[in-house]
Amino acid sequence: MDKAGTRDEKFMRYAMGAHGSSVYLVALAQTRSEHNAQDVAQDVFCRLLTDATSFTSDEHLRARDGAHAPAPGAQADEAGP
Repeated sequence: MDKAGTRDEKFMRYAMGAHGSSVYLVALAQTRSEHNAQDVAQDVFCRLLTDATSFTSDEHLRARDGAHAPAPGAQADEAGP
C-alpha cells in the first residue's frame, strides 16, 4: 500500500484479473441483476483498494473477496505478473 492508504495499480490489476469474474458471478447470483452485480463487484474492488489488510497469499485474498483462483504462496502486495 502506498502512503495515501491505497493499493498500487499492479496489485489491483492482478486482483481484478484473477478474481473479478468470480466476484461478479457471486454478486449476480445474489442480486439476480447484471446491473446490480456490476455495482456490487465495483464496490468490492473499491473497498479492496483502501483496505489495510496485508494479504499473506492468494488464498488469503480469495477468502477476503470471495473469489476462486488459487496461486498458493503468492504475496499479495507482489502477487501476479
